[in-house]
Amino acid sequence: MSRTMSRAAFRALRTRLDGNAAKAEAEGRRVREIAEALQEGEVARRAGMKAAHNPYGVGTPRREAWSDGWNAEHARRGGRRAA
Repeated sequence: MSRTMSRAAFRALRTRLDGNAAKAEAEGRRVREIAEALQEGEVARRAGMKAAHNPYGVGTPRREAWSDGWNAEHARRGGRRAA
């Protein structure tokens, strides 16, 4: 029995690992985008923007994050949840 992998097995392993790396990179990018949107919402509330001025599309994770940031800043200022 050989101590080394066959070329086909090595290629399959490499393809799987490359796919996992791509998934991890995409997940990290998504988390960063959501964190940015959360911060943008907080800044927008401090600037006096209304909740209805959310720049992201309806039903997107970034829209929800922006609203969460806006509402968190609004609550810190003593307001009720608006969006």
